Amino acid sequence: MKILDRLKVERETLDARLAVLRAAKLFVDMVKDLIDEDEVERRLAGILTLDGFIPPVVRYAGPPVTFSRPQVPGALFPAYEGFDAVDTDLGGDPESEDIAELEEMVAVPTTQQSPPGGETGGPSGAGMAAEPTATAETSSLVTVAGHQSAPQPDAPPQPAAGLKVTDLPTVREKPLTDDEIAEVLERDARGQGCGTIAAAIGRNPQGFYHTVKSLRQAEEERAGNTETEGAEPEAEDPKADDPEEAAPISERAAVSGFIVEPPAGAPLKVKALYGFLNALGYPAPWTPARDAILATMLASGEELVNTVTALKLDRTHVKARWEALLPVRGIDEQKRLVEALQHRNEIWDARTKGVVAAAE
Repeated sequence: MKILDRLKVERETLDARLAVLRAAKLFVDMVKDLIDEDEVERRLAGILTLDGFIPPVVRYAGPPVTFSRPQVPGALFPAYEGFDAVDTDLGGDPESEDIAELEEMVAVPTTQQSPPGGETGGPSGAGMAAEPTATAETSSLVTVAGHQSAPQPDAPPQPAAGLKVTDLPTVREKPLTDDEIAEVLERDARGQGCGTIAAAIGRNPQGFYHTVKSLRQAEEERAGNTETEGAEPEAEDPKADDPEEAAPISERAAVSGFIVEPPAGAPLKVKALYGFLNALGYPAPWTPARDAILATMLASGEELVNTVTALKLDRTHVKARWEALLPVRGIDEQKRLVEALQHRNEIWDARTKGVVAAAE
């Protein structure tokens, strides 16, 4: 009875194992149907090397190229050293032809380099045939395991036939013309930055500050030399025709001591500006009227040449006075300066007319 029970248990165990094997076989068959046969064969044909599995499929998009086994298989493929087929019970005997075919499929192309002097062969290459060299056309199109090699960089462009590299034109900054120099000096007198001036005349702003500085110094030196060499008697000075310039000494002294208080309730910046103008005074040949004309024209964007003509003064004097009146450049500063100078001119004009009326 015990023997029958034991046999029954063993039979049930064998039936369970058989059921598991049948289920595994069905699963394997189902997986084979889902996976591409070529992909399965490619993966099964992978060969283990130092770097892992190397797929044996190598596709070429160019002309056919002959490939062979590497020159030193022991260095590149150590896994092949002493490779022998082992007879294992896997349902069939391995064939040596399959191994040779597999080695031929994964053969890697090599480039045979000749040693110096044109000699071929050597200790490690004696008796070996020269290997074919893959061209740039084929090497750029070889795809291994779905990865495309990086394309070779394009050769640098060559000049046209008959043209030397030294003959190629070079881009250089042309010297400033007379009109550009005049515009640079004018804009510099108006307080514009060097970058703005360079952009206005279409020049490179890098290093343009030194150009403006050189032109400014040259202009100041030229103006100083002109005044020294061209000094004439005061009777021949055209500025003497101006009634303000020909005013008596007492009137000039009154202009120099002219002080105006800021309007009541003026902001702190306006009060500071009035104090600055009172301290600056009116050195000859400047008057409240000329200051007002100077600030109004330049602040409105008028050119320096036209301002000099309207004031009947030298360019250097006009520029120096503008820099003295407006040491800090800015739109708000210019607006406050124009309003203050016009207010001072109105007070001076009213005071002058009152003195004349009282004298009459």
